[in-house]
Amino acid sequence: MLNHYTTTMREIAKQRMKTVEALINAHDYEGAAYIIGLTGEIALKAVISKRLNFSEYPPKTTTKNQQNYLRTHDHQELVVLAGLSGVFSPTANTPEALNWSEYTNQYRGDWISRLRYHDEGTGRSIVITDDEVKRLYEVLISDENSIIKYIQRKRLW
Repeated sequence: MLNHYTTTMREIAKQRMKTVEALINAHDYEGAAYIIGLTGEIALKAVISKRLNFSEYPPKTTTKNQQNYLRTHDHQELVVLAGLSGVFSPTANTPEALNWSEYTNQYRGDWISRLRYHDEGTGRSIVITDDEVKRLYEVLISDENSIIKYIQRKRLW
């Protein structure tokens, strides 16, 4: 049985998926790139919440150090916490793992700062093409073997 918090996280991720689609349709690719990163993060945190039966994220019962670890924006750290590192491993050689690799190539490390702050040379927060944003939408959300569809198929959130 899902707890209320996990359900809420899943619904927020679904709302962000709709937001991404609207931003792409409005040709706001920079905004879409940012929300794609957040959507992946929220989806993984929903999986973690379900697996660990959290009633909130991070739980107040955890230590400050544990809370900091759970608050990460690093997708690679989150996939380990979600128990999905084997599924999305480069050695898995599955369509889902290939999609994960493509996704995390763009959203690695402190991706949120790279998207949030503008580069003075380009005036944009990141250098990413419209086609790359559309592809990131596919690998996270719309492709048959997307990261989100895998999570849904396996009922992980």
